[in-house]
Amino acid sequence: TWTRSTCGAKTQINRVCFADEDNGWAAGWEGTIIRTKDGGATWQAQKSPINAWLTSLQFDSAGRGWITADNALLVSEDSGENWRLVDVPETPFLVRLLRVNETLWAVGQYAVLRQTSDGKQWERVESLQAATRASTAASQP
Repeated sequence: TWTRSTCGAKTQINRVCFADEDNGWAAGWEGTIIRTKDGGATWQAQKSPINAWLTSLQFDSAGRGWITADNALLVSEDSGENWRLVDVPETPFLVRLLRVNETLWAVGQYAVLRQTSDGKQWERVESLQAATRASTAASQP
């Protein structure tokens, strides 16, 4: 069943991600990050370290939250309470995060990145031609 919910965001929301039926996050334009702890009935704004277009949101198998943005990557290591910028060399414009089994992947303009085995770093696994832009990703179950 779908129920209309007002999140209070003043900008466009691009992605929503729920850890369980109660705890969810949404990210969007101008660095907007909002969180719900009651299944979307109410939403609270969270502090974002950047004012950018936040394009995707996902949690890895260790419970770290990740957000892709305009040439940036954000992480939360405390269950989505606080977010900080991550240093990723030559960060391309990233548009999607995809979790496949225990691995998180990021795709975007000119690149595909994979989370390292410790889950704290990212490595470029593919450099796409300059005219190529990946805008989505999918995995086969």
